[in-house]
Amino acid sequence: MKKISLLVSTVDLNFQENKSFAQNIDFSICEVIVIQQQINSDNKLNLDFDARIVSYKEKGLAKSRNRAIEHATCPIALICDDDVQFVKGFEQNILAAYEEFPNAALISFKIQDESGLPYKTYLEANQSHSFRSIMRVNSIETSIQVNKLGSIQPYDERFGLGASCPTGEDTIFAIDCYKAGLLCIYVNKTIVVHPLESSGKIFNVDYPFYRGQLYRRAFGWLGIPFGIFFAIKKYKLYRTDLGFISFVIKFLKGFITPVPKLFLLACQSLLL
Repeated sequence: MKKISLLVSTVDLNFQENKSFAQNIDFSICEVIVIQQQINSDNKLNLDFDARIVSYKEKGLAKSRNRAIEHATCPIALICDDDVQFVKGFEQNILAAYEEFPNAALISFKIQDESGLPYKTYLEANQSHSFRSIMRVNSIETSIQVNKLGSIQPYDERFGLGASCPTGEDTIFAIDCYKAGLLCIYVNKTIVVHPLESSGKIFNVDYPFYRGQLYRRAFGWLGIPFGIFFAIKKYKLYRTDLGFISFVIKFLKGFITPVPKLFLLACQSLLL
């Protein structure tokens, strides 16, 4: 019986460009669920490995993640982008982690870039996530036991690429799990390879506004001091294009600007 669902989100035919996705997958352990959002093309994906492809005429990364979770049939699910590869033996790392922490709802692992270097700075020992560390969890580091989520709604569809606020769906999901008292664990094992370039690392002029919306959703009013601390900590990365005062003003504007309710977003999509 298969034990891990690999949940892939993709748009149009983008996933066909990833020729290395299946290279290190043991298909006796893993199933692959692909959610294809058909936005600019009506063509169906055609993959050269075993995968269940489900196509929808809709957009939004968080919506795609939720669809994938609904279709998963294994007890453990791993969140995947369409441009990832896997390190050899990643399945055993995941299964061993859940054997060690059987009550965990979320276990995060490590990413490496294409040159084999860690994607970011990681903790050195397996441990329960703290409030600080859970904020740094990326979506493609994330595995979950779906039956341990309880009443947690998976991904807030107002956030993430293709949504009203195009960032933060992975952060919100991880923080929601932590705040609900679910067991969230970090395991010091690398499971996935991802290109270092990432839209989430780019500080453009809209970034602080959306960061403000994210912090309001995740932290409530505590998001204001958290956001100012973030602006100070990351100053060197954006100072050329934004400046500190400009960053904070845009952040506060985003913080006080309500993110549309899902009902309103659905109505807007029907009018498009």
